[in-house]
Amino acid sequence: VVASFSDEAADALGDNGDAFFITGATGFVGSFLTKQLLENHPGSCCFVLVRGDDSRARLEASLHNAGCVDDIGARVTIVQGDLSREQFGLPDARFVAIAHVVRAVFHVGARVDWLRPCADLRAENVVGTATAISLAITAKAPLHHISSGAVSGVAAEPADLVQESGYTASKAVAESLVARAVEENGLAATIYRVGTVTASAAASCVVNREDYASRYIESCFELSMAVDSPALFETIPVD
Repeated sequence: VVASFSDEAADALGDNGDAFFITGATGFVGSFLTKQLLENHPGSCCFVLVRGDDSRARLEASLHNAGCVDDIGARVTIVQGDLSREQFGLPDARFVAIAHVVRAVFHVGARVDWLRPCADLRAENVVGTATAISLAITAKAPLHHISSGAVSGVAAEPADLVQESGYTASKAVAESLVARAVEENGLAATIYRVGTVTASAAASCVVNREDYASRYIESCFELSMAVDSPALFETIPVD
């Protein structure tokens, strides 16, 4: 059972609430992260940002696939909003109310598309990160920003980003916003450059069948062939 966010939900925790705020919880990495936070912090709850009228069904399905049990899922509260809008599209009062009970912000949400230009990804990947930073600063809480291994060695300068894919460029700009907030606002932040994430190492072996790695491996089996290349295909289990 996953509840929807209300002002009363935040008020019930008081000014010193013990809650995590998570974006991207319906995604592969985000669902496993939410599960781990709930398991490791039994006295805490999670506010998760989800977009769309079917937000409850999608979130419950993602948490179920990650192995969440019902009693853990009951500590998850949906915040209906939009990653691409300032303040996630939330009214000022609600944004501040959430900040008052948040102990840490985990920004996992992003639009992953290797074919679109940076301009098409800016709203979700750059504006979304700026809002996550604003929430963490308002809450006086640490920010955990999930970035991409593709950013390694990339400078967030306009001249350099022209040579990169739109996704890599947008994530590089997002990282630069986090770094600036650390320097100028004293934000406590950690950036995680995640590589290719694959199936969980647990017995359940949950797989994200929509990502490149899964589609490539599945194609190899279906065609009974693979690319003959010396390149290494490095992956990391989601858990």
